[in-house]
Formats: sequence, C-alpha cells, structure tokens
Amino acid sequence: AAQEAEANSVAGDLSLSGDDTGKLVAAYQAARKNLDEAMQKARENAGGGFGGFQAIMELPGAEKTKFKTAIAEFLSGDQAGKAADGLAGGITLQGNQVDRMVDAFGAFSLGDDKLFAAVKLVLAYAAEADAARAEAMANMDFQSIRAGTQAAREKLETALGSILSAEDLTKWKEANPQGGGRGGGRGGGFRGN
Repeated sequence: AAQEAEANSVAGDLSLSGDDTGKLVAAYQAARKNLDEAMQKARENAGGGFGGFQAIMELPGAEKTKFKTAIAEFLSGDQAGKAADGLAGGITLQGNQVDRMVDAFGAFSLGDDKLFAAVKLVLAYAAEADAARAEAMANMDFQSIRAGTQAAREKLETALGSILSAEDLTKWKEANPQGGGRGGGRGGGFRGN
C-alpha cells in the first residue's frame, strides 16, 4: 500500500522499532483519512466562492499539526519532528496524487532501499510543490502555481533518474503525467489502503 510505503520510508531513516513503525503507519493513514474526510465535508459545506476555497486550503496545515501531536505520544521530540517533516508531502491536498506516484513504483523491481529512496523523493516533491502552491496563493499569484510545481516536478524526475533505469523512469512518467492526478481512479501498483 502506498501510504504504508510512505510511512515505512521515513521510519527506516529514523531506525524506528517495529512497534513504533506500526504506530507511525497507523497514525499517518489516520491523518490521511481525516484530511480526506475533512476535505469532503468542506466541499459539501463550501457553497462555492473564495471563502470555501480558502477553508479547504487550510485543512492540510491543521491535519499536519494533529499528526505531529499524535506521533509525539510514542516518538521522541526529534523523531516526531523528522517524521512529520518527512511525511508532510503526503498530508496535502494532493495526497492521492502522491499515492498514485508511489503506487507506480510497484511495477518495478527496486528492492526496499531504492523503493524507499524513490518514495522519499516523491514526498519531498509533494512538500515542495505544496509550498510553492501555498506561496502563490498567499500572494494571489495564481499564474506562478504552475511554474513552481513544474520546477519541483523536474527536480523530482531528475533525482528519480539516479534510482530508476531509463526505461523504468519513462514508464513512471507515463503512469504519472505532469499535471495529472485530477479525477480518474487511484491507479494500480501495490495499493491496499
């Protein structure tokens, strides 16, 4: 499952015990589910207009704060901070796109080390794209959203080129077209959540 791979990639960096890794995975999956539900509720209650849009844009920050508080109950302060930062890219409005990107790695024989390195790159990309999007929104500069996310995407693809073969990178790009992720299904791969 994509979300499990995302959380495990961060847990591996922190050398968490199996018990703490399981708790991190569960907390991350709960945060993602909570965000999805809050977004759905906000969309239903928004009634259109900028106010509803703004309310939806604020949801990930609130969920990230709750997530960090939840994992601080079983991780040290330093570990909780690093885990929250490492998984921040998944707790965004584009979380499902992150999952599709991670799911696509399931088509390749990467092994855990390469898989987790690739997953961390996707999470970093998502956090960077989300920051660019938030900055553009704060400045009401909607035109710069595309440029900021495109730069982050190019950086991701370049970095993935050091992990994936040229053939696998091409297949990954085909499975995850730039600007994709709107509508449609959740994709294949090793999804299970």
